[in-house]
Amino acid sequence: MKPFQFSLQAVAAVRENEETRAGEAYARAVRLRREVAIKQQEIENGIQENLVECGQVFGQGVHAEKVVQIHATLRVLRARLKEFSTEADRLQAAVDEKWRQLVLARQRREVVGKLHDRQLAAHQAEDARTGQLGMDEMATLRAAGALAYKG
Repeated sequence: MKPFQFSLQAVAAVRENEETRAGEAYARAVRLRREVAIKQQEIENGIQENLVECGQVFGQGVHAEKVVQIHATLRVLRARLKEFSTEADRLQAAVDEKWRQLVLARQRREVVGKLHDRQLAAHQAEDARTGQLGMDEMATLRAAGALAYKG
């Protein structure tokens, strides 16, 4: 019996590396998207706090200068939120693209895996057939030897 050697082993290794790299790229994209989502949430919380402060200030009858300052802070926070929303959309598109690439890399690796399985099955079938032929030949020789001995 000769050992099994997959004829496309180099291709299989390349496909596995491609899938690994695609998985790592996807993980990086997801991490970046999450970081932006956290920053977005922090800004949204800042806006909420600003609105609460604004409501309290109006109730206390504070100077117009304080109201203008709170309003300016609110404008800055809303502008930052808009920037992060644009960035979040861009990063989500990148996450979606990395996912598509990961799925494609996995499919390509699976195709090579199926070829490996087929070649292995063919190799095992050939080994079984060769083994059976050897056993049949030994049985034939033994039977022929027994007939020659009796004769």
